[in-house]
Amino acid sequence: MKAQAQGFVWQQQGAVTIDQFAAFIRTLIGSEIKFKGFKRLIYLKERDKYYVGLLLTIRDHKKYCELVDKGEGFEVVVNESEENARPMDFNFFVVNKATWRGLYLWYRGSCSLRQFGNFCKVQYNGCLTNQRDIELAELAELNDAKHHRKDERRIRRTYKSGQFSVDPLMMRGTIIQQLRRLREIKSVTWTYAVPKVNEGVFTSVKDRVVLERRHLTFNTQRSHVRQLRDLIASFFESGEASTGLVHGKDSQGHGDTVPLNPKPEIFGMWDYDTITNNEALDVTRVEDSPVLDLLLDTAADNNRIFEG
Repeated sequence: MKAQAQGFVWQQQGAVTIDQFAAFIRTLIGSEIKFKGFKRLIYLKERDKYYVGLLLTIRDHKKYCELVDKGEGFEVVVNESEENARPMDFNFFVVNKATWRGLYLWYRGSCSLRQFGNFCKVQYNGCLTNQRDIELAELAELNDAKHHRKDERRIRRTYKSGQFSVDPLMMRGTIIQQLRRLREIKSVTWTYAVPKVNEGVFTSVKDRVVLERRHLTFNTQRSHVRQLRDLIASFFESGEASTGLVHGKDSQGHGDTVPLNPKPEIFGMWDYDTITNNEALDVTRVEDSPVLDLLLDTAADNNRIFEG
């Protein structure tokens, strides 16, 4: 089994900055967080220009199976974890502090980059609520009735909504290569996520996301196809679209459609057994993990992308 270093970028829009979000995540270290049916643990530290972290997903089963080769056939053996042990999956990640671009270590069965993004979004909303409550508490201590109600409304309005996403890092060359099979581009259809925010003043920040679809038709000459490729590649590279379809004609003049499903660029790949190496990891010193060394070395090899 292979473990991949997938590229991503943190993006934020709201009253809470990414540095404040990172500080909030540190307050969660050691706490089990229920998310999507599993308990999660998150650790976040710093190494030079990068935030470095680890997401643990705790499985709720105690027994696991192994296939044993008995020579003349196979046998399924059921084992059970020790009393104080629980099966888990791990995902290491690194994020550059200046560009917010990073690498996420994923292997089959572990938490996907998309789910990691959803997890971070929930924590960002929690950070908004936490910062709102801190400022409301500070306001209450002032005991200034004249300005209290106006300032309270301002604080609630400021922290009512915010957006945070973990978008796959896509390379322009990859998208353009997909589009090169089209000699003529007629239209593009794409879907994108739109947050629908709860407008209640006295409720916690809580939003849901729906997908909307847009369609754009071009009336252009074949000689303009290169410019259209660049524009479409820039749009999908930005992470604004969830999925897309580009309609046109191939070199034979036949109608053709190129599906664009943004997936993270893979910057490195290692054997799972090699990176685990049967070594215990002290999660209180997660920044010393040799797996993070691999990710940081990979980022350094691609410093133009990750450091800007």
